[in-house]
Amino acid sequence: MSDFKPANGKWFTRAFASKTGTLYEVGDPIYNDGTNNIAVVSTSDKALGICAQAKLAATADTSDLLMWVPDNAATFEAPVTTGAIAKDDEGQSFDFTDKDGVDATGTTENVVRLVKFLTTTKGIFTFDTGKNT
Repeated sequence: MSDFKPANGKWFTRAFASKTGTLYEVGDPIYNDGTNNIAVVSTSDKALGICAQAKLAATADTSDLLMWVPDNAATFEAPVTTGAIAKDDEGQSFDFTDKDGVDATGTTENVVRLVKFLTTTKGIFTFDTGKNT
């Protein structure tokens, strides 16, 4: 299970098509790679929401899964798995390391924005509304 979880603001539950033979864990941030809805990777340039329903990789269908989708002001708690954040980083945008965390050293995709510093390895973020749909 990934450690992304809705924090504040409005979150809506929506169904999304899954990819056959792909593991989905509750808490995975999800994006569309142009073909499928899958967990984010380091080069993901946007996110659709956070997976709210698990599916084993052995499942060979494209059944709909539930996802939490934020409004523009919704925030989520996430771990920082590469680098470290500081209070001064509030308002800065960063990349994903992968589905398990934020890369505080990555600023290529700028897909998540730090709203509130919690610790050097955890913060309250929002999907950068300039990048996400």
